[in-house]
Amino acid sequence: MIRNIVSSGALALMVGSCLLIGCDEDSVEGRVCSSADPCGDGFVCVRAADEVSRCMARCDGLTMCSDGSACLELTSGTQSVCWLGGTTPVGETCEGNLECVRAARCVRFGADDAPVCAPVCDPTDSDTMCGADETCTPLENAGGACHGA
Repeated sequence: MIRNIVSSGALALMVGSCLLIGCDEDSVEGRVCSSADPCGDGFVCVRAADEVSRCMARCDGLTMCSDGSACLELTSGTQSVCWLGGTTPVGETCEGNLECVRAARCVRFGADDAPVCAPVCDPTDSDTMCGADETCTPLENAGGACHGA
């Protein structure tokens, strides 16, 4: 199985202090949020890659959200969000999921390979969004990542 790389403690550090704040009806994904300006129903206020707390949609822990972004777990199985993305492009080396651009995760495809940001995909969906020379490779802990054939 292919390993999904989550750097130790990175997710916990990135979760903003307003993670479990109340809701209002004016929420927009990616909007700046705080305890004084919380996210709406279905959203969580999370410290994003730019170090600013932003509203991100909750998701069910599957690899992909309906908008194509990566569904990433914030804490040990208690909550997942549609991650807005980091700055490391697909194909570049990474140390954890939070570094990768939207719709990608940090994956080590082989035991001797360095982990790289790879597009997320659903290995159970024949219409997956991998490139022509790629296949959707199942990950060890759920979902998949596009990998060159």
